[in-house]
Amino acid sequence: MRCNNCGNENAVGAAFCMECGSPLGVEPLASHPAPPPVQQPAAQPPPPPAPVPPLPVQLIQPPRVPTVRSVHLGDVLFLIASALLLAAGFDNFASLSQFVQGQFVLLGMFGIVGGLLFAGMVIMPYLMRPIARYMDAIVFGLSAIFLFWGVAAMFGNNIGLDGGLVFIGGLFGLAGMGLKMGIIR
Repeated sequence: MRCNNCGNENAVGAAFCMECGSPLGVEPLASHPAPPPVQQPAAQPPPPPAPVPPLPVQLIQPPRVPTVRSVHLGDVLFLIASALLLAAGFDNFASLSQFVQGQFVLLGMFGIVGGLLFAGMVIMPYLMRPIARYMDAIVFGLSAIFLFWGVAAMFGNNIGLDGGLVFIGGLFGLAGMGLKMGIIR
């Protein structure tokens, strides 16, 4: 059988040409007319993307956070009262070697406890949460005691030492609480 593509003589019954590998019994490819190309409609180009506006500079930068919280005048007054009351309390305890009288010890304990309470309200407010409900009454009561006891210690001989410090500490405690509660502006 003769190959229509290359003209090589092949064995009878062969399906493919031994020379070029073309199928036998089929006309050469050049003799078949090519089918007409399928015309596709012309594709329109995609529309250009919409321009993206640039981000404002404020959104790119993180917001500024103040590094120091504002200080309330009441907090400052509580810290001053705390320092005065602690000084008076320790001074009354230091006088134990000279005077062994209960009022000095009692004024010393009240001064130290009141000073620590006033300082704790400012420095460690979360620690004071269990007594926060009663804090106003405690501060007003202690401040009133310090006012009266301070006046008594200023004018009395055996009441206690540093009556002026105790009085001013009580006065600052009252003023600080009045500011915190909005009674004083």
